[in-house]
Amino acid sequence: MLDELLEIADDAQNDWITRMRGDEEIQVANYEAINRSRLRVDTRKWLLSKALPKINSDRQAARQRVQVVSYDSTGTGATSTKR
Repeated sequence: MLDELLEIADDAQNDWITRMRGDEEIQVANYEAINRSRLRVDTRKWLLSKALPKINSDRQAARQRVQVVSYDSTGTGATSTKR
């Protein structure tokens, strides 16, 4: 699917349309084709994020280690580590 994403993103074949303005030909952007390509890429990215959530997620997971020290009535500490 990654190859498809790159192929769609790199394909500029239909991004421009030739129009006549008076006697001259001009190139104008084909926004319909550009938006369709964007939708195709975004759909595949969404599917990848659901199929491989840990590899292809927009969210960055933060891990931190917390050390909790509690004291009992004698003043000695008992340590536990949590993730």
